Amino acid sequence: LDSTDRDTFTPVSASDGTDYLVVWKAAQNYPGSVVGRKTPYNLLAARISGTTGEWIDKKPTKIAEVEEYYTKATNYGNPIRPAVAFGGGHFLVVWNETDALYEGATEELRARRIGTDGQPMGVEFTLHAVTNEFHFAPHVTFDGHDFVMTYSSSSNLLEHKVRGARLGTTGTSPTLFA
Repeated sequence: LDSTDRDTFTPVSASDGTDYLVVWKAAQNYPGSVVGRKTPYNLLAARISGTTGEWIDKKPTKIAEVEEYYTKATNYGNPIRPAVAFGGGHFLVVWNETDALYEGATEELRARRIGTDGQPMGVEFTLHAVTNEFHFAPHVTFDGHDFVMTYSSSSNLLEHKVRGARLGTTGTSPTLFA
């Protein structure tokens, strides 16, 4: 796999029954960035053959690009903690996006559909964003009809709640259930 990323973290994978989609967080080189301190990250994906075990994609595909956020004067979003599932003919990648390195930190849950060809289907979208709560550690699965996502939520980082949402295979508006 040809990637110029200097550090990669938190790989996750899912199978479409034939091949696998692997998703990971990768540190990027930007002015003033130092690994571990205000380091911007992208989410990348590539496919592995279920038959040969070799990389199908020679270069990873960007799923969530920090460049979109890095140009803001006050903060940038860091896509972290990815999770992935397959259903309805495509993959769904979910992650939390944070600007927790800054005062007034927020965390929101975001998602993007990825086709079996390894390419994004449409733009990334927000699954859950509340300004007075942190949402983190998402997991996603497919129940045969819908994607079901679970995650932790906290308003003070001391008391945590388990939350969840159901998302249809074509929609971008989840139904929160917990």
